[in-house]
Amino acid sequence: MSDTTIGSATPVVESAATPAGSTRGELGVSVTEQPVAGAINLRGHADDPAFANAVKHALGLAPPTTPNTIADGDGLEALWLAPTEWLIRCELSAQVELENALGDTLADQFTAINDVSGYYATFTVHGRNARHLLERATPLDIHPRVFGPGQCAQTVFAQTSAIILPREAETTRFDLIIRRSAADYAWHYLDDAIRCMD
Repeated sequence: MSDTTIGSATPVVESAATPAGSTRGELGVSVTEQPVAGAINLRGHADDPAFANAVKHALGLAPPTTPNTIADGDGLEALWLAPTEWLIRCELSAQVELENALGDTLADQFTAINDVSGYYATFTVHGRNARHLLERATPLDIHPRVFGPGQCAQTVFAQTSAIILPREAETTRFDLIIRRSAADYAWHYLDDAIRCMD
């Protein structure tokens, strides 16, 4: 169990020089930072019924087994990252309880449960030009014909990496989950890219 207190701000929020351009919507796209979420990195074998059942008992949902998909419900979501790895996201206030529940139900299994709440920042990119903005930074095909709600993907994003989650059917809203250490870089990259759309 982790007893580390995680602040609600990333380096972007703490910066006195947060660029205004990334928060404007007049160019058909804007970027906002979300509050820090609870996050648990879970590793195990989903093809083991004991593991899948234990996770479902602890979280109320089974870990998704289809690559690049999300299972969600009751205020949390499980993102498929690899055949044996998931990112569990929830309200920050619920993280410790969920981590403890997973630890209890998986105590006799070969697994890993790690609190990564302080590792990530989340940006929401939204507006009619959201997809076009992100296409400048990633080689991933994020067109709605192949990438829609209920999916997620880890990918290159500019000079860093991100997990991208489309949140609306027409891909006018995406969440970007970025390493906290790269949050300031990603924010300013997006701000510059928005200005270039003018």
